[in-house]
Amino acid sequence: MINRLHQFIGNSIEHEGKTCRLIEILETEQAMVFVCPGVAPVIQANQHGEAGRHAPQIWTVPLLSSIGNDLHPVAKQVFPASFHAELLAILLDNKQL
Repeated sequence: MINRLHQFIGNSIEHEGKTCRLIEILETEQAMVFVCPGVAPVIQANQHGEAGRHAPQIWTVPLLSSIGNDLHPVAKQVFPASFHAELLAILLDNKQL
């Protein structure tokens, strides 16, 4: 099921006044990764914690809301409403494991 979510990669949403684009679905973490191209880049650290290069900011957002058993509000923006109930049921089933 999570693999079906990959078809939505590239979808854009408006979040907190910024246009953000879905760039990855993290299956194990049940999360979405977004980049907001219009946001100023940040200095990215290397594996030693030293300043490296400027890179775009990315945000990881869970598919499930931390409040109650519902989809995260951002997930509701990314995926079509007709898909919400099915996705929620599968995510909650996986959460029980």
